[in-house]
Amino acid sequence: MQPIWNEGTDESPVKTNSDPSPSGFRVPTHAEMVSLFTTSAVTRVWQSNPAGWLFTDINNGNSIFLPAAGFRRHHTSEIEYAGVEGNYWSSRDADGAANLNYAWGWNGTSTYGPSIDVGYYKVSGMSIRPVAEWEDDD
Repeated sequence: MQPIWNEGTDESPVKTNSDPSPSGFRVPTHAEMVSLFTTSAVTRVWQSNPAGWLFTDINNGNSIFLPAAGFRRHHTSEIEYAGVEGNYWSSRDADGAANLNYAWGWNGTSTYGPSIDVGYYKVSGMSIRPVAEWEDDD
């Protein structure tokens, strides 16, 4: 059985003990990752050194850099496309499945830009970019 990283929903994530993120952080939800592609709210710029995409929120200026770390191919264990593309896990896929998560990836050129990829099994070596856990002030 695959570990579950989020027992909640995209709207109200609940970090589990199997989430590999350090204390105070969690694996982002699918919705949070998809929000990076809202071009009316987020700008994105390809960086060359180190290679990757810098996403910046237009309203508040907050940014996140996602390196083009490549990925570890599950059947050969070799790292491929480092510096050219990257794939990052979400805590659950768009349908809420816990064992088949969506990763998203991009081609390293600004011609194509980043794009959402289809689901991958966790045996594929994709990166994780934890996000800060926020507590409601209510």
